[in-house]
Amino acid sequence: MAVFKPFIGLILLSCITAGLTSQGKPICKKLHVGTGLSSTETYNDIVKEGVTTSRWKPDATFAYIVGPYKTLEHFYLADVNFKLTQNDIELIYDQGDYVTSNVILKQDKKGFYTIEVNYHCQMYGGALINYMMNINVPGCGTASIAWKKLCGNPYAEREGLTIEMEFDSFRQVIVRNGRIINANIFDKDVDNFALTVPTYTENITFRFWLDSKDITEHKNSSFHLFGDIPMDFEQKNETECFVGKMYVDANEFFVKPSLSGDLAENGGYILFDQKKEVQMHLECQGYKGVATVEFDIPLYHFKDINLYFLKRCEGADPKASSFLGTLFFWVFIMFVAFVIYTTYQNVKNKGYFSPDFIPFYDTVSSALKQIKATIFVTSQGGFTIVNEHKPHKGFVNEEQELAERAGNNDERGNFFPDEDDADLRINIEEGAQEGKSHASYGTI
Repeated sequence: MAVFKPFIGLILLSCITAGLTSQGKPICKKLHVGTGLSSTETYNDIVKEGVTTSRWKPDATFAYIVGPYKTLEHFYLADVNFKLTQNDIELIYDQGDYVTSNVILKQDKKGFYTIEVNYHCQMYGGALINYMMNINVPGCGTASIAWKKLCGNPYAEREGLTIEMEFDSFRQVIVRNGRIINANIFDKDVDNFALTVPTYTENITFRFWLDSKDITEHKNSSFHLFGDIPMDFEQKNETECFVGKMYVDANEFFVKPSLSGDLAENGGYILFDQKKEVQMHLECQGYKGVATVEFDIPLYHFKDINLYFLKRCEGADPKASSFLGTLFFWVFIMFVAFVIYTTYQNVKNKGYFSPDFIPFYDTVSSALKQIKATIFVTSQGGFTIVNEHKPHKGFVNEEQELAERAGNNDERGNFFPDEDDADLRINIEEGAQEGKSHASYGTI
């Protein structure tokens, strides 16, 4: 029997403590945590009968968020039958470089405790801090509650942040002190007025840095942004600003955008007077149109930068057009070089120059004669055709016959009939006169 009693006690203890966690499972049914004691609704709206409510769970979809005005938070434990100490309360939060907090446990009376959480936020810029508090119930388990705290103003513009944009002959600072200089040019209303990147420009360079000269200097150490909450301007002299992963979007039917460079992949820190570059590549897809390009630059703790502009694309692929133009140019150069080289070699081999030595001379000459043969000119009532005829076949044959038979040629190869060929001379002269009159005119 002495052995049996401890065994039964162990079973009962296991039943009580089994599954006592903060993830919605029961801790102690007497544990109640709330945001107030004035009503039954706030008496146990955080932990009820040892179970954390859905909104205060660490994995809550819609977590409780403490606004920027509050610097103090109270949690109440009411009507508990156990004793707590300061060591039983554990406060955990992230972004410790942006906020400091502490927790204090106060016992108001027997069975009633107040847990006080203080928020000491850096008020320049803004951040959403994740908090978790573990309440270790002696001999019963741990209850965990989670919430978020907004510190500062996440819409503050980061002073000193400078962004320069460059493409072609355009180079200009477009963001200064975290603010777009010409907001109407880069806002999303691109139909009204927007910067347009031309067709054959594919690469844009953006440069980022913190300009120490632009940091505002204030005589007073602080001023009030949210009511009585002071903002510490010493934080403006921080030598870095973190940029998150950048994003570029456009209608990929017309243009395919991409980013590369120092901050493109995962973001990074921007430092005082040290420039970092990001290259934006805009590749037209061969369709004619204008696409809106959106460039999002997320800033941790500060207002994001959102730029909108237009990219124009023509129907033909700029790369293909450029390639064909280059190809045609080099083919032409090679053809001219071939003609010059071949003509030079022919002259060198023959010892004299003749038009026949030029490649394709006969073909080109024949084509030009064909064009010259028929000339279209405007005339009254229609077109006038001028046909220029060669000497008739009989005349040419007679001249060739005399040349072969008599052989009387001058230095230039011209034939002169002698006195015995008087009749032929007369025929040639008459033929020449006839050939001059062989130009006939008609109107269509």
